[in-house]
Amino acid sequence: MPQRREKQPTFFVLDGHSLAYRAFFALPLELVTKQGMHTGAVLGFTNMLLRLIKDESPDYLAVAFDYPSPTFRHQKYESYKATREKTPPEMSEQLPLIKEVLCAFNIPYFEKEGYEADDLIGTFARLGEEAGLLTVIVTADADVYQLLSPAVKVLITRKGISNLVEVTPKRLWEDFGLAPEQWIDFKALKGDSSDNIPGVPGIGEKRALQLLQKYKSLDELLLRPEKVGGKLGESLSRNAAQALLSRELVTIDRQVPIELSLEECRFSGPDIDALYGLFSRLEFNSLLKKIPELAEKGAKSSGKKAPEIAGETGQISLLEEKKWVKPRFLSSIDELESFLGRLSRASSFAVLLSLQKESSPPYENCCRGMVFSLKGEEPCYISFQSNGLPLEQICGKLKKIFEDRSLQLITHDLKVLLKFLLNNGITFKCAAFDTLLAAYLLEADKPAYHLSLLLEEYLGSKIPLPEKKAAGKEKEEQELSFLARSVGELFLLEKVLRDNLELRKLKDLLFRLELPLVPVLAKMELKGIKVDKKILQELAEEMEASLFQLEKEITTMAGQSFNLNSPQQLSYILFEKLKLPVVRKIKTGYSTDARVLQELANIHPIASLIYEYRTLSKLKNTYLEGFYPFINKKTGRIHTTFNQAVTATGRLSSKDPNLQNIPVKLESGKRLRRAFIPSNKNSLLFAADYSQIELRILAHLSQDPGLIEAFKSGEDIHTRTAAEVFGVPPAQVTPLMRSRAKAVNFGIIYGISDYGLSQDLQISRAEAGQYIKQYFQRYPGVEQYIKDCISEARKKGYVTTVMNRRRYLRDINHSNFSRRSFAERIARNTPVQGSAADIIKAAMCAIDRELEKENYRASMLLQVHDELIFEVPQEELEKLSMMVKEKMEGIFPLSVPLKVDLKAGKDWYHLFPLKGD
Repeated sequence: MPQRREKQPTFFVLDGHSLAYRAFFALPLELVTKQGMHTGAVLGFTNMLLRLIKDESPDYLAVAFDYPSPTFRHQKYESYKATREKTPPEMSEQLPLIKEVLCAFNIPYFEKEGYEADDLIGTFARLGEEAGLLTVIVTADADVYQLLSPAVKVLITRKGISNLVEVTPKRLWEDFGLAPEQWIDFKALKGDSSDNIPGVPGIGEKRALQLLQKYKSLDELLLRPEKVGGKLGESLSRNAAQALLSRELVTIDRQVPIELSLEECRFSGPDIDALYGLFSRLEFNSLLKKIPELAEKGAKSSGKKAPEIAGETGQISLLEEKKWVKPRFLSSIDELESFLGRLSRASSFAVLLSLQKESSPPYENCCRGMVFSLKGEEPCYISFQSNGLPLEQICGKLKKIFEDRSLQLITHDLKVLLKFLLNNGITFKCAAFDTLLAAYLLEADKPAYHLSLLLEEYLGSKIPLPEKKAAGKEKEEQELSFLARSVGELFLLEKVLRDNLELRKLKDLLFRLELPLVPVLAKMELKGIKVDKKILQELAEEMEASLFQLEKEITTMAGQSFNLNSPQQLSYILFEKLKLPVVRKIKTGYSTDARVLQELANIHPIASLIYEYRTLSKLKNTYLEGFYPFINKKTGRIHTTFNQAVTATGRLSSKDPNLQNIPVKLESGKRLRRAFIPSNKNSLLFAADYSQIELRILAHLSQDPGLIEAFKSGEDIHTRTAAEVFGVPPAQVTPLMRSRAKAVNFGIIYGISDYGLSQDLQISRAEAGQYIKQYFQRYPGVEQYIKDCISEARKKGYVTTVMNRRRYLRDINHSNFSRRSFAERIARNTPVQGSAADIIKAAMCAIDRELEKENYRASMLLQVHDELIFEVPQEELEKLSMMVKEKMEGIFPLSVPLKVDLKAGKDWYHLFPLKGD
């Protein structure tokens, strides 16, 4: 029997740029991720790659890209490609992602300064031919037909991106009547409008084919143009130099000086872990289903078995056969020391805490234990409750690990871990990665960042959470099972999130701002702020007396007793008994909300009394009575929790209780701050407050000369605006004018409408509109900045702060007016508000470093938006105030100076400006 001929090894060379472009225009622009990232070109390119791998089983693979700078062709002909339109930004942002896909597939890609992808392809084809390989060029550009030979063929895209047609020298002859070497002359004669190659005037595709089929080559035509005769002959003779230049431009350089190791291009399959992470991040759920098939063909992996696909949603199940699992318990000192010894020699480790409840008083042991993982090993659990090992002894061993600067820790919600460690005498010093904060920076407007959600979204890992019906010991075991399964996934999750942060230029924001802020907040929460219960009681009694008196006056005016907290009864009194005009109807009858009461106050005094009653009642119930449960019995302090991953702008918020939301615009609300005091008689509360930071940032971002001049000269910006808007000298600005100018100044940042401003100032809509118009006339740079903000947001799908924090705006191009308008308001507000948040966070980190370095006894207690509150011994006040002012005002260079107002006093209400400030 004749021996079977072995298949010739194949070398597939892909034209990265042309295929990416074809994919971009083949798929709808609306293909975006939840973060607003365009992915159509990536999806099309990846589908083509998967089909190619499946259908062709290439032995070697490489991809060539154009280098993003002029080439040798531009030096020969300055107008080369000069007529090409600029690459759409939606396309440009996808090229790095396509390269990520190639990395995940373990396919090398190449680019070379001064050369185009075609030149690299030509060089690779030559090298492949010399190595005895069958080179297959995959492209959307027919220029490479000149490279065809018995050892080189082309797969060219036709409809879309996945429909590939094979072209060989024989097929080229059948379709065009040309040999590969004639293709260069064919392109030189007819020119190429897409590359701005001039060709010979009067010769198009049809005539070029006829001439070459008859005269064989461009050289022959230029030697004897008289044989052609007529106008064509004249054009060939007159444009001979142009024809030769065109031939130089279309000729592919097959001798590019580039090192290529064919072994480097050998295709052995993709990295399964990387594909899971990348496809999950890009939300390619349909492609996730195809990964197991690739794995079965010998793809590279970190050792993880290819997961099975569950259902039609494309979600990946990484579950073992058993639903609930247990980690290995470290139940003796020997076991603990042995494990920690191995951990200390590892480069990185992952930790998750087992908590009794999500929010516990800071000096109670709310932590049941820790689940540890080393990469590739089974998880281990250290219990702080039931294994007989004293917590103090365990923490003595853990101290060496968490205070080791050479170790890299990966966790979810670092602040909770740090509070536990600080509570037990451990100062955290490891390098850290917090998956919660990383995910927050990537998508700041998500409702939650629970670890289970991130594992499912980014890795496709659907790990079972404790069942709702579970309780007691069963619930604890199920929670521990979730932690045991999740902790090992943190290594891959960290890689996916880190790569994503780098791609979006957010890595610095995480490592230089958000992560350094975590220990600062942990210390602030543990320190807390002292509360005087006696003052709280006095305030409650005063408020109770005021409410009683108000209720008495209201019922007298109404002519009867009624439940003031019942909207139905109040509606009856106002609109039926007193016959006041109905302002707004709702489903249940007539509205009696705050805005309605404010409008009715101009008609009848009962409305203003009811409004005051409601306000006092809310203060009493929400704050006075609401504070008591949060006063720690051991410390006598309130230990609020600062949320670092909640607001979409980057601002901190607080809870349990919310100390940032005390309504200080009302005197009765402001007086609640009397109850917050220093911990001893020799100390003071000290406040440092950024003055008009958002307006200063607006001046910096807009570069409006008027605003910049006002802040540089030290003028009162609201007086200056009032003078500009009302057309009077600053000395003639009245308090009312200044108040209205202040409303306009801040309203502009938040995109206030003429209607909104009219409601705030109780003026006509026309008058409010005139104020806004006059403002923009005086500060045209602000108006242009707002327009530019919205325009850039439409193009990019997001806005950024001065420290590159991103906020994605899914509705910025929405057809619905209301949704689009809301996104536009966010686009103009977020860069300002978010930059203010970035700046005060950076200042907090700088101040904390100085407090530690100089061994201050003072402590940072609270952050309330643009204000920081400290407790300081009286003898340290002068030194602290100078340091804090220097750090806050010098933390970030703006076009206008940052200004900080300093105050101090015996409680948070009685704060007085410091001398010299």
